[in-house]
Amino acid sequence: MKRLHFYWLLFLLPMLFAGCSNDEIEPEDIILNQSRLLIYVGDEITLEAQAYPTEAGNWPITWSSTDETIATVTQTGVVKGVGVGWCVIYADLANGLSDACFIQVVSPIKVDAIQLDYNSLNLKVGEAFALDVYITPDDATNKELTWHSDNEQVATVDNGIITAINKGRATITAITADGGKSATCIVNVRNNNGDVGFTPYGDEEQW
Repeated sequence: MKRLHFYWLLFLLPMLFAGCSNDEIEPEDIILNQSRLLIYVGDEITLEAQAYPTEAGNWPITWSSTDETIATVTQTGVVKGVGVGWCVIYADLANGLSDACFIQVVSPIKVDAIQLDYNSLNLKVGEAFALDVYITPDDATNKELTWHSDNEQVATVDNGIITAINKGRATITAITADGGKSATCIVNVRNNNGDVGFTPYGDEEQW
């Protein structure tokens, strides 16, 4: 009879443990990785939410925004700035727990102008020179640039660093990602041993 009870116990134990899955451990808290954010109109950022204790498993989270004309949020926590203002993003659990992130959405500061520190350069083959860029206003939101050489057989450019390749002339152009503002520098490359001349903010030097 004792052996029969033992076998019944072996049969019931797996069922008892199966009834105690992580999904049945109720969370006691939910915490977002951010409590306050400033983003620009058009920007996206992903919020992350964690239920505690972590043993509670994957409880579904419902995301919502108090004003979708200011910022929207997907059900994976991706927040997008829509209009200027304030709103609150909530992450809610089915048991009533929630956490919030205050969102301020502002307009980006546009680029007005771009200028290079040299309008023309004289380089020798093999030399390199780094151009400096001045963007107005100084606090513009997006200062990303694209660089271009119209004659890479003569001179190449990589992030503002010009490398002289062969004798000739090339025009180096910097273009802003915001607004497509541009500035150019004419590069004259020679292969003799003369001095290198620079012409800041002026016309091309004749030599």
